Amino acid sequence: RLAPFFIAAQKTLSGLAPQHRENPRVLLLSNGPASPNYFEDAYLSRYLGYTLVEGGDLAVRNSQVMLKTLGGLPPVDVILRRQNSDDCDPLELNSESELGIAGLIQAARTGEVAIANPLGSGLVESTAFMAFMPQLCRALLDEDLLMPGVATWWCGHPDGLAHVLKNLDGLNVHPAFRRRGKDGSTREALSQMPLDELAETIRANPGQFAAQEQVVRSSAPVWRRDLEPAHVVLRAYLV
Repeated sequence: RLAPFFIAAQKTLSGLAPQHRENPRVLLLSNGPASPNYFEDAYLSRYLGYTLVEGGDLAVRNSQVMLKTLGGLPPVDVILRRQNSDDCDPLELNSESELGIAGLIQAARTGEVAIANPLGSGLVESTAFMAFMPQLCRALLDEDLLMPGVATWWCGHPDGLAHVLKNLDGLNVHPAFRRRGKDGSTREALSQMPLDELAETIRANPGQFAAQEQVVRSSAPVWRRDLEPAHVVLRAYLV
């Protein structure tokens, strides 16, 4: 059932509001109809009962995010963010972005608005961190992982670099740190490199690369132009 997830999401987002207001104004910030995620954005906003907005629908006044309406500029308490971090504030981040809200970071910095997920939080999805998950689990929770992850080596560590270079033909090489929306083309380019060229690329800047064991995933039938198998990935979300 999806309902318990959405109820937990609503409670979590309401609890993030500054000064813990009883009826906070929560918005879902989307990239707009041109985004491939727009259907999800519209579905989520409708189900959760939040106003669906784009960057142009918001403005910052005196470090407070305001919603542009025909009746004025009501303040915004919580933003459920679907944009890339770099695109959220052209004033302090990507100046070429036409999607964000100028002054958003200052509003968040002063505590006038809460952003979920926090700006920059996508960094923890970087491949490099997966190499340290077993140690992190023991250090933070004093227990072992309940489910092992994909075996990963960060090339910025001498032992990891040595293992990767020795076993390149059986590993998938990725950028070590996530850049949302840009990783796919880099991974494809790395996968097509001859092994000797790939090894030299890694040696030139080892801290920027991580490698993972090749995993044979399960498959399920899908319909394209005909019935054919496709790999299956299950993504889990935590509220």
